[in-house]
Amino acid sequence: MFLCCFVSQEALDNNRREITAALMKSYPQLLQKFIADKAKLPALVEILLLLNLELYSLKRREQSFKSILDLIAEAFFKHGEEDALKSCIKALIFCSTESQADLQDYAKNKLKDLENELLVKLKAAIKAVKVGDDEYSLLVNLKRLYEVQLKKNVANDDLYDELASILRDVKGLDDEVLGFVLLNMYLQVAWSLYSIDGENPSEVSLTVLLSKRTNLFEQLEHLMDSLVVVHEERRRTVLPFRVSIILAEMWNLFKTSKYASTKLESLGYCPDLSTVQKFWKLCEQILNISDETEDEFANEEYIEETNKDAVLLAAAKLVINNAVSREYLGSEIISHFVMHGTSTSEIIKHLITVLKKTSNDIPEMFLEALKRAYQRHTEEQLKSNYVTVTGKSFTDCVELANRLSATFSGAARNKFRLDILKIVKDGISFAFIDAPKQLSFLEAAVLSFVPKLVPSDILEILRDVKKRAENVNPYENPSGWRPYHAFIEQLHEKYAKNEVMPGFVAIDTKGHYIVAIRANREATMKLQRNEPHDTNTIRAKWEATVESRFIAFGTKPCHPVTHGNPLTDRNIRYLCDTVAIRPSWDNNDGIANNCGEANNRCATIRVQNNSD
Repeated sequence: MFLCCFVSQEALDNNRREITAALMKSYPQLLQKFIADKAKLPALVEILLLLNLELYSLKRREQSFKSILDLIAEAFFKHGEEDALKSCIKALIFCSTESQADLQDYAKNKLKDLENELLVKLKAAIKAVKVGDDEYSLLVNLKRLYEVQLKKNVANDDLYDELASILRDVKGLDDEVLGFVLLNMYLQVAWSLYSIDGENPSEVSLTVLLSKRTNLFEQLEHLMDSLVVVHEERRRTVLPFRVSIILAEMWNLFKTSKYASTKLESLGYCPDLSTVQKFWKLCEQILNISDETEDEFANEEYIEETNKDAVLLAAAKLVINNAVSREYLGSEIISHFVMHGTSTSEIIKHLITVLKKTSNDIPEMFLEALKRAYQRHTEEQLKSNYVTVTGKSFTDCVELANRLSATFSGAARNKFRLDILKIVKDGISFAFIDAPKQLSFLEAAVLSFVPKLVPSDILEILRDVKKRAENVNPYENPSGWRPYHAFIEQLHEKYAKNEVMPGFVAIDTKGHYIVAIRANREATMKLQRNEPHDTNTIRAKWEATVESRFIAFGTKPCHPVTHGNPLTDRNIRYLCDTVAIRPSWDNNDGIANNCGEANNRCATIRVQNNSD
C-alpha cells in the first residue's frame, strides 16, 4: 500500500514537472489571448494550481512567472463573475504560499497591490452611489471584496464603517447589492474576531469588535423585520436568503457557551425568543418557495449559497450548536420533515440523529413538532371553513408522525421506551384539551407511536383514554368524538397484536430446554396434545413455528433462551418466576386455562425420548 502511494506521488510529481516545462513559454500567451473570455478564463487560470512553481526559479524563468501574475491580477479587475473572481484569487494566494524566494515575495506584493487597488475602486463606487450614480460598479467591487475576504483578512481601519455607511446613507438599494454589503460586513466581523488574542485580548480590540457586531445585528434585524411579510406578496429575491444565513452564522459565531468562563466572555450573545421566532418565520417563507420558482434561479451565481437547503442547514446548525432555544427552533424545523422534498428531509433526518445523541429533550421536541404540524392543519381547516376535514395538511401531519415514530425502530424502541411513552401520554393530554375540539390529534399524531410501545404500556394508555371520557356522553357529538372511538379501537387492535401468546417450556433428558410459543394456534396445540414428545420432534416443531427467535413472555423480558442453552436450576427458577402464561382465548384449545396450572406444567414437564 505504501509503495503504491509512493509510486503514484512520484508519477504525479513527474507529470507536474513535464506540464510546467511545456507551458512555461506558452502559458502567459494563452492568458493574454483569452483574458477577456469569461467562459474560458477560470479554467485557464486554475492551470497554474497544477504547475510546479519551483521550476520557474530553477530554470530562470522568473519573468514568465511575473507576467502570469500580472495577467491574473489584470483579469481580476476585468471581470465581475463569480467563477472568474474565485479562480484569480485562488491562483494568486497559491503563488504567494507555494512559490520560492523572490517569486514568493513578488506574489505577496502583487496580492497586496490588488487589495489596495480594490479598496480604492470600492470607496470610489460608494461615493458615486451616494450621489445617485449607477450601482453596477459598487456591486462588482463588493463581489471582488467578498471573494478576497473569503480567502484572507483585508485589514483596513475604515472599511467596515464605509460598508455600514452604504446601508445608512443610501435608500432603495438593489437586493443583490444589499446582500453583498452584508456579506462583507459579516466577514469583517469574523476576521476581527479571529485576529483577537484569546489569552490576552486588548480592551480596544474588544470594544471595536463589539461595536461592529452590534451594528451588524441591528442592520440584520431591521432587514428581517421588513422581509417577514406574507409570502405571496413578495417575489423571489436573494436578500431573504442572505439575511437569514448571515444572522444564523453570527449567532453561531458569538454563541454564549463558546466564550463562557474565558477572557472573551463579554462577546457571548444569545438572541431572545421573539427574534428567533421572526428568524424562523423568514426561513419558513423561503422553504415555502415552490420548486418551480427555485428551478428558475438554478443557474444564477452563488446559487449554492442562496437556496432552501442552505437556509435550512444554517438553522439546523443553530440547534445542533445550542446557539438558540433548541426546544423552539428544533421542533419547528422537525415539523417540516415531510413538507419540502428529499433534500430538506435528509437534512432534518440528520438533525434528528444528532439530537438523539446530544439532547434529552427529544420527546418534547417531537411532540411540539407534531403540534405545529397539527396547528397548520387546523389553520387550513379554518381557511376552508371546515369544508376539508382531511387534506394535505392532515396527511402531512400523519406522515410526520410516521417518520418520527420510525426513528424508534429496532433497538431504539427499547432504548427510548420512556420517551415514546411520554410522547403518547402528553399527546393524549393535548388532544383532550377542550375535547372534542382537537381529538383528531389522536389519529393524526399519537397513533403512529402506539405500536412502538410494549403491551403493558398500551394497556395503561387504553385505561387512561377511557377514563378521560368517563363523564362524557360521546354520542351527543358523534362526529366530534369519532377520533376517540377510532383511537380506542386501534388501541385494542395494537394491544392484541403485540400481546405475547401463551407458551410452555419442555426440557429434554440431556439437560437442555426448548421454549415453544403460540405463534399460531395450530402449531401450539399440536405440541400440547399428547403427540410424541421426543426431543427431535419438539425441536423441529419449535424451529418451524417460531424460527428460533428470542422470546419475551408477558410484561417482563425473559432471559433470551432457545433450545441450545444448558439447563440449570437457576434458569428453571428464573423461567418459572418470569414466564407469564396467559389464559387461552377460549375453552376449546386444549391449553391450560389456569395461569397457575400452566406455570406448574412449565416447571414439571420433562420430555423423555419417544414418550410423553
